[in-house]
Amino acid sequence: WHPLVDRASEVEENRDSRKLLMFLIDYEGSIQQLEDVFSEAVDPSKPEKPLRPPAISKFTEEQIVNWIIAEYNDLPINLTHNFNELAKIIIRQSDEGIPEEVLEEIFRQCDYNFKEEIRYLWKIKLT
Repeated sequence: WHPLVDRASEVEENRDSRKLLMFLIDYEGSIQQLEDVFSEAVDPSKPEKPLRPPAISKFTEEQIVNWIIAEYNDLPINLTHNFNELAKIIIRQSDEGIPEEVLEEIFRQCDYNFKEEIRYLWKIKLT
């Protein structure tokens, strides 16, 4: 991210009207061990130092049920029955609610291949 910050800092014209927003995702849960890389609060004098992101949390059965209810009209028919049992299955099949695995399981329940759909829709390469 340092080259991005440097590049954004070079632009003097309309400097205050432009913002650089970047999302960092800690897939391995190792951010907490990086002492000097992240800041706990915004420091305008050090824009190259990103804020420490919160630890990712697992989904709960209740959150899955609430999502099913909220998205009921757009879900395949097989996902519109037995919300509580379906939520239990999704949690169990996703290592107790790991977000990416929850998404993969929801795709599987809808008869879609998560990685193929992501590649096709977002044109990104997943390893």
